Amino acid sequence: MIKKTKKKEGGAKRAQRASSNVFSMFEQTQIQEFKEAFTLIDQNRDGFIDKEDLKDTYASLGKLNVKDNELEDMLKEATGPINFTMFLNLFGEKLHGQYHSVLQSITQYYRVLYSTTEYHSVLQSIIQYYRVSLSTTEYYTVLQSITQYYRVLYKDIFVVHLSVVSHLLSQASLCSSSNNRSVSQSEERRL
Repeated sequence: MIKKTKKKEGGAKRAQRASSNVFSMFEQTQIQEFKEAFTLIDQNRDGFIDKEDLKDTYASLGKLNVKDNELEDMLKEATGPINFTMFLNLFGEKLHGQYHSVLQSITQYYRVLYSTTEYHSVLQSIIQYYRVSLSTTEYYTVLQSITQYYRVLYKDIFVVHLSVVSHLLSQASLCSSSNNRSVSQSEERRL
């Protein structure tokens, strides 16, 4: 009886460690960004990303002619159903793998676009250019509206951009590994 309890406790610790390992790969702000991206893609809100979710996400961004085999290829990158933990694992492999700098640059680019200070400087320029006078309350109301509008817009673009780049990088990885196999086979034939 005691041994069974110890095994269960040890097994639970191992399972907890394995699932929490992916969360230790990212900062809390990054996890929140991925959670928002996951929520945007999970169109039917069932907690999993499937082919219909991907198709709906692309459609909401104006891309209606996505082929089923392209969507299936994206889904095949996961080892099982894509819940939030699997979603993090997929990006964790890419972000901490050979394409770290590319995906990090994309993330940083969109992080700048999300920045309220960026909107603040743009709004200041517009106000100066058009010589508009706004009260402090009006100014911050306009700034808040602009910020909310563009954050939603950029998040949608970010999600698709990150998924497309991730897919392209995985395709490039597959091509390079198949090219390496072809080169090895041709070298073996020469020998």
